[in-house]
Amino acid sequence: MSNLKQVFVKSLLPVVALMSFAHTAHAAVSDEPRGYIGALAGGNRPTEKNADITPTIGVTLGAKLAPSFGIGLLTTYYWQKSEGTLFGLPAGTSTSTLVVAGQGSYFISGLHLGGEIGAAISTWSGHFSTLEASESKTAMVVGPVIGYDLMVMRSLSIGAEAHYLFTTADNGFDNVQVFAVVKLWM
Repeated sequence: MSNLKQVFVKSLLPVVALMSFAHTAHAAVSDEPRGYIGALAGGNRPTEKNADITPTIGVTLGAKLAPSFGIGLLTTYYWQKSEGTLFGLPAGTSTSTLVVAGQGSYFISGLHLGGEIGAAISTWSGHFSTLEASESKTAMVVGPVIGYDLMVMRSLSIGAEAHYLFTTADNGFDNVQVFAVVKLWM
């Protein structure tokens, strides 16, 4: 039993050291105006009943202009191919959406709260017997965002973000997006 306890304690030491270093690095840079670029990976889920979570990737860039205020640009892309009918379209229909939104954020240490407004460009393509069809629509999106950035080095943070996107699209559904985020701070 004591051997298992030693292994457990030894496995926690690097985690504690990293957290201690991250806290020190975060405290040293938290109020400096800085720019950032980041990569996002996660999922998107429409608010439609029985909707699937779709893989979602994205890029974010922005600047912390003051100790408590920042602006940015978010771009995300999600896609899916249906096994059955999708939004009344035939089986095998492919859909994808590109979201581009401007952001404003209020920073409280590593936590950031804010809002975003932009556009969602949705496309679909499907096969009807021997015919192929596709369409593209653009809608406005607006919504809140919450996230946390943990500085692991002076210029690198890891974190998470959640977005709720209200849409103006006819027959469109609002979307919830959740991401793991890695940011490079300059």
